[in-house]
Amino acid sequence: MSRSAQPKESAASPLLLPVVCLGQFLVVFSLSSVNVALPSLAADLQMSRETQPYTVTAYGIALGSLLLLGGRAGDLLGRRRLFRLGTGVFAVGTVVCTLANVTGVLLAGRALEGLGAAMLAPAALGTINAIYPQGPSRNKALGVFGAVSSAAAGVGVLAGGVLTDGPGWRWAFAIKIPFCLLLLAVVGRIMPETRDTRSHHGFDIAGALTATGSMFSLVVAITQAEQRGFTSPAILALFGSAAVLLIAFIVIESRSDDPLMPLALFRRRGLSVANGATLLVWASFGSAFLLVALYVQQVLGYSPMKAGLTFVPMATAAALAANVAQATASRSARGPKPALLVGLVLLTVGVALLSRGDADTRYTAVLLPALVLCGAGLATSLTALNVAAFSGSNSDDSGVEAGLLSTSQEIGAALGVSILSTVSARVISDHLAAHPGDPTAMLSGTVDAFQVSFVVAAGMAAGAFLLSLIALSTRVDIPPASVSENPLAEPASIMPSR
Repeated sequence: MSRSAQPKESAASPLLLPVVCLGQFLVVFSLSSVNVALPSLAADLQMSRETQPYTVTAYGIALGSLLLLGGRAGDLLGRRRLFRLGTGVFAVGTVVCTLANVTGVLLAGRALEGLGAAMLAPAALGTINAIYPQGPSRNKALGVFGAVSSAAAGVGVLAGGVLTDGPGWRWAFAIKIPFCLLLLAVVGRIMPETRDTRSHHGFDIAGALTATGSMFSLVVAITQAEQRGFTSPAILALFGSAAVLLIAFIVIESRSDDPLMPLALFRRRGLSVANGATLLVWASFGSAFLLVALYVQQVLGYSPMKAGLTFVPMATAAALAANVAQATASRSARGPKPALLVGLVLLTVGVALLSRGDADTRYTAVLLPALVLCGAGLATSLTALNVAAFSGSNSDDSGVEAGLLSTSQEIGAALGVSILSTVSARVISDHLAAHPGDPTAMLSGTVDAFQVSFVVAAGMAAGAFLLSLIALSTRVDIPPASVSENPLAEPASIMPSR
């Protein structure tokens, strides 16, 4: 099949970017809003302490294990089609969660939300790469996308806290339903259909099964390691299964005429480094974000609503910083690397500053400056990482590249939370053992655990900085030439809206 030249970006609706960003907003919002609603919904549904974490992990497992498959499905079947399907499945899952009256129904709804998000998220990011030509216009779009992703985390906690304290935890789910319906109503008119136009001889079923199995085993192992321990036989077996399936996947992809994920993609250093740095960034921020939400409630005694308000400055800083980051990445002769390094320094310093908090910390003394730095650093880093990942991209593979980047985010966040939960538990246990009979030992041990965990999280962000400093090139990759006479045209076809 011959490639069809894509029309210029100006042919796309000005509402396209808000539509794809709203989809991404819902994906991230669903991750963060549940954190502050969890105690209330757990009490209402009479969840056991052992079951409560599955409210979060059911979503994360479905999302993390299926993102790569969802991204490739969008390339082959059409990204608008997958965006619409994912939104529909996500909406059904949200309705199930809203109406759930027993734990099993709620967990099933969360898994459905994760399945829908695994189709929606890579289709959204892949569409940006396919529609906007490499350069300032794509960088601006990626900047907005990064700002929305960063802000959605803070808005999710805020909305979750306000709604839980107000009408109840069910509204933390129900509030998403109108936005899902809005997306379903407008996506067919606003989002052009883009897909891989190369000739294909079939779907890589073996690659899909091994990739999904590997990611599923890995995500389950990471999320369960907090409770069972990283060295327990069950967790080691899951890690081993993930490794074996990953090796099988690589062998299958290297021999396939129509691979699920072309291994040649990793020849682009920008994509490879961006995925590694993204994993470390989300391991740092994802875990620190959850720890802050717990710290302000467990140590400082904030209500869910006040805990949510804590993150408003972070979301504001993220929105402002992303705009600066995309402009810097567009104008710099060294590509996105300078903006990325600045963002990672801000994130590292912000997370490290959080370790200064204790039981008497004033919000303006530690939390406010730390969260502003974290928000600015995260948004700047994400924008620059997206630009680096898609530099020189062939838009036929936009979906699988977006799925790969999103998978790195999910695995990084899950890994960071699991590691820091293990660290926190060990610090508290050691502190209690060292202070037997002390009535204040639990509080002081919890403070110590938070402080140590924030230091570890800052180390993860510093690792992303070192990786980017050493491995990321300052050369801007040029995308493969298109058959179009327009040098800015992308090699993906645009199908008329229906």
